[in-house]
Amino acid sequence: MKKSILKSLVILYVFTVVFSNYVISDDLESDITIKKVLLIHSYHQGLSWTDDLNSSIHEDLAVYPNIEIYTEYIDSYRLPSNDTYSNFHDYIKTKYDQTTFDVIVVSDNDAYDFMGLYYDDLFAGLPVVFMGVNNFSMDQLINSNVTGLAQADTFEETLELIVLLHPDVEQIILCGGNTATALADANQFETLMKSGNYNALDYQILIHEQIEEQCAQLKDMSKNTVVIISGPSKDNAGNLIVHSDYASKIIADTGMPVYAMSKVYLENDGVIGGKVADPSIQGAIVASYVHSIIQGTPVSELEIQLHPITTYIFNYERLEAFNIRTGLLPEHELLGGPNSPFSENANIVYTCIVVVIMLLMFTVILFINNRRRKKAEILVNEQNMELEAYNEELIASSDELNRQFEELAIKNQEIEFLAYFDNVTGLMKKERLMEMLNINLKDLGSKKIAMYNINIKNLKDVTDTFGVEIEDKLLQKTARRINKYFDNEQYLSGANHNEFIVINTEVDSIETAEQECFNILEILTKPYIEEHREIDLKISIGYSILPDISQTAHELFTHSDMAKLEADRRGNDQISIYHESFYNQILKRIRIEKQLVNALKHEEFVLYYQPKVDMHTGDILGFEALIRWIKEDGTIIYPSDFIPTAEETELIIPIGAWVINEACNQIEKWNDMGYNYKVSVNVSTVQLESDFFLHTVKRALDYYNIKLDQLELEITETTVMHNIAECSNILRQLKSLGTIISLDDFGSGYSSMTYIRTLPISKIKIDRLFVEGIEKKGQLLLASSMIQIGKALDFVVNVEGVETLSQLNIIKNLGVDEVQGYFFSRPLPYDALMKYIKHAESNKIVIT
Repeated sequence: MKKSILKSLVILYVFTVVFSNYVISDDLESDITIKKVLLIHSYHQGLSWTDDLNSSIHEDLAVYPNIEIYTEYIDSYRLPSNDTYSNFHDYIKTKYDQTTFDVIVVSDNDAYDFMGLYYDDLFAGLPVVFMGVNNFSMDQLINSNVTGLAQADTFEETLELIVLLHPDVEQIILCGGNTATALADANQFETLMKSGNYNALDYQILIHEQIEEQCAQLKDMSKNTVVIISGPSKDNAGNLIVHSDYASKIIADTGMPVYAMSKVYLENDGVIGGKVADPSIQGAIVASYVHSIIQGTPVSELEIQLHPITTYIFNYERLEAFNIRTGLLPEHELLGGPNSPFSENANIVYTCIVVVIMLLMFTVILFINNRRRKKAEILVNEQNMELEAYNEELIASSDELNRQFEELAIKNQEIEFLAYFDNVTGLMKKERLMEMLNINLKDLGSKKIAMYNINIKNLKDVTDTFGVEIEDKLLQKTARRINKYFDNEQYLSGANHNEFIVINTEVDSIETAEQECFNILEILTKPYIEEHREIDLKISIGYSILPDISQTAHELFTHSDMAKLEADRRGNDQISIYHESFYNQILKRIRIEKQLVNALKHEEFVLYYQPKVDMHTGDILGFEALIRWIKEDGTIIYPSDFIPTAEETELIIPIGAWVINEACNQIEKWNDMGYNYKVSVNVSTVQLESDFFLHTVKRALDYYNIKLDQLELEITETTVMHNIAECSNILRQLKSLGTIISLDDFGSGYSSMTYIRTLPISKIKIDRLFVEGIEKKGQLLLASSMIQIGKALDFVVNVEGVETLSQLNIIKNLGVDEVQGYFFSRPLPYDALMKYIKHAESNKIVIT
């Protein structure tokens, strides 16, 4: 069945944004104000509902570095007592006597009731956010400083569902452990059953501590009984029976269908399903409320949600066990079941089968009547006309039956085709191609087999520019070009969106395979003409040969794919044959990827800063922030050793977000110290193309107390020219926020002046390659030309890589605005940088 749209909207990305703690001067203190949140749960840790709520809140608030969460559990179910609330009051009062909180969060009824009793004593004046409170009404508000989410009342929807799916149901039983949640549910259930809408049904409420007692009572009831469960339970030994095991136990012991109103019951094949609340969704909403309050939003502006989000979710195995057809269900999410055309169209298929059976029975009856009619024809000639009419009906029925059989055969062919072949190109899918290769290997003997993995690198860019219809046409034309080149029976070909896989069973050497790759590359890189427009495809090809390089069909697939990745890395229109080192490179990349994740988690990244100097005054204008990775043993890892892997795995997105936040944090500190420095950070292609980058920059500018133009984003020429239309749009949005956009490595790429002057950039940085050897006439002329182009386009001109006084004096005469390089300083960590700044204040640089 189709996945619920709601679920995909609620799943949010959570990037770990951490802030490194630098050892700075004793007179400097952090200006970040830590906000403290106390989270009180009614029940205990280890209970599915409570754990899911807790995890969701912690994960969503973890992205904010200024929020600390303290978590406590009343544990009122496992430890029931008349003194539970008073004991917990004493515990909280003692433990947090010296702690000041900013927000209090309570989950479920007991925690809310506790808050009502002791709010004035423990938390007077603090905002409170509640969730999961059953049977809640507005007259239960503690005070006006409270908001939150009530537990959804879905009994009516669940009862309507039970009546629909179980037309023979005679009575409905509500079972539950002795919890506040179950007792609140029992009140709602009884009120609804007495409303008059369900007079035809009997009902009972079984609220017991022991599940064995409940099962014993259920066994004595009618088999046409349906059970709704609420809360966890316990066994005779006092052991806790968690939600899903509670449902499974009742089904196993009684054979009765069981429904519930929370998603946690569906874990481990628990209940059949129902209209359920999702604790992860509720936790995410509560986390957003907490953050809004901390950001200054009044509690009165945060609406109390009496009917939070619920959705229909069912367990496929349980539906099968109770013979419930999915076609009867409302729009839902199905756990553990197949998502097949048959299951989505089960009613149609069953109807067709019934029609066919009825037609067959009708044919048999007509056949019998026809024989009887012929035996009686001599005696009843007057019925001859009637017999002829029956015969015509029989023929018509047979024709209709044949037509329906033909239609079913066509449908089966279509389904089989979609299962094995790509619907755009008509080529075999990758899985089918693998099957065919394994089948044919037995007949190929010692023949060499080459596999070419062909990738269209820029297909996404083409689709974004020209649309999906043009994409399909290009894929079809690419498939035809490949098939035309291999015009024989000794090859197989398959497709997987932007990849084509070709297997040639008639190669005699690695050299032959390599030449074929070049031939394929040549025919696929010829321009395509679509709607009077010329389109070029960027191709990469990886290949391997069995048995020279690969030993099995699986290795052939794997090795050609690794080779394709290497060809991708080398650039556009490249080929590569598999080599053992590729595997080691992949292992190294995976190892570095894991280390990068740990580096983010354990705050191993730091920023070094290289000064930028005003060529007119000698003053420090600001700094370029350069990331360094310092491992636990003190080893410094430079960007060139880990940034490529970070970009390949897209870890550069959270790492880049950390750099931007840390740079803004440092700017804010310098502002408080009386400095007015600007800081630039480097932005990669992967970051710029991310859907989250613009949001990351905006959130940092909103969060830190800095001037908007104090943050400078450095974009390389290669990044911009990779996709100039999309980059221009993103850069304009970034500039509209107030940031300065700088074009890095100017002159080292392939920029078009026509495009560059239309970009929303304010500064260009002349690449250090133009500074090396600038004392020579030819290099001086080249550097001067690049600087004059920048001045003519009205850009601020920065020159990097200045290492000698001679270079500095030459650049001064060329009219440069600002410089940076080893002549002034290498990139420095914070402590060394502050010494440099103080030294520069008393020993101002004089540029002659």
